[in-house]
Amino acid sequence: MGTKELFSIAADHAVRFRDTADSRPHRPLRDYATAVEAFAAPLPEQSSPMVDVLDELVTTAEPGLHLMTGARFFGWVIGGSHPMGVAADFLTSAWGQNAGNHTASPSAAAAETVGARWLLQLLGLPAGCSVGFVTGATVANFTCLAAARGEVLLRSGWDVDANGERRKSRC
Repeated sequence: MGTKELFSIAADHAVRFRDTADSRPHRPLRDYATAVEAFAAPLPEQSSPMVDVLDELVTTAEPGLHLMTGARFFGWVIGGSHPMGVAADFLTSAWGQNAGNHTASPSAAAAETVGARWLLQLLGLPAGCSVGFVTGATVANFTCLAAARGEVLLRSGWDVDANGERRKSRC
């Protein structure tokens, strides 16, 4: 099986999942323990055809998925995925680039640079502000807390970047 056919099958699964979201319950049909049982299988001793692996993943995973992508999801404030974001994420994964520097992947680094400019403009912040793209909500929260901590300490007369963390003796 070629890459084009495999990606096409994956896209078909994704489209079907999205297109049927409004006709199914938004809650998972399987709880965690049942999902673990469904995934639990002996370690394969040999490879399987890629399409079989993909189909098995879909069959095993979908009953335990919460339909956070549908219009009727009013659950936690965790965000759902928009079709454009999914498509871009698919390409990002397929391209397999590392945006860590402009030499390794000029286009990925340039997209982040321009995205940062747009974000500053959108939020009405000065162009000289620093922007960092992170891997997810946990790292975003950690980064924001670290920046806020640095600012609070600076306002109280301590520059943690220049002087390090001030610790009180526990003795």
